[in-house]
Amino acid sequence: MIDDEKQSIQECTHEGCDQKGEFKAPLSPKLLHQYQWFCLKHIQEFNKSWDFYQGWSQKEIEIDTKEKYTWRRPSWKINQEKTSPFDETFIRKKLENFYSSDFFLENFGTYTKHDSESIPFNLLNKDEKAAFEFFKLAPTKNFKQIQKTFKQLAKKYHPDHNQGSKKAEATFKKINQNYVVLKKILAKL
Repeated sequence: MIDDEKQSIQECTHEGCDQKGEFKAPLSPKLLHQYQWFCLKHIQEFNKSWDFYQGWSQKEIEIDTKEKYTWRRPSWKINQEKTSPFDETFIRKKLENFYSSDFFLENFGTYTKHDSESIPFNLLNKDEKAAFEFFKLAPTKNFKQIQKTFKQLAKKYHPDHNQGSKKAEATFKKINQNYVVLKKILAKL
């Protein structure tokens, strides 16, 4: 380690100076990793006269300064037409897809797609969820839709239309029970 330090100490590269060059400085703005060595007096003079942007136009300086803000990596404005991860419509579409997914509705059920007719899934108890599933309806406040579905099922499974079938009679009872549950939900809201 000591040998490396002794080797790095050279004579000052300033003309006519025979002192030790203990301080390194870049050769030029374009050769920042190649060094010349100066004594204390001459490194101070070098630092006072150093101008990284010497010979550059004002526009070149502005471009270089802007590139340094992003570490010379490309960047895009958020409101450009390209779909970037920060694009507002892109984000809205992704969130819409996630919140309307079956996974989200079954586990959290708080997203209603701004539909005033729908009922959040998490507000329903087990029987109410089963009633909507029995009618094959999404949870809704629309009584006409529930009533229409009820009438269709009641007509299809009414014992008079099924010649006294016990299976149809049992299904008809379930239809009536589930309809009562759904009417109670709408009365609560």
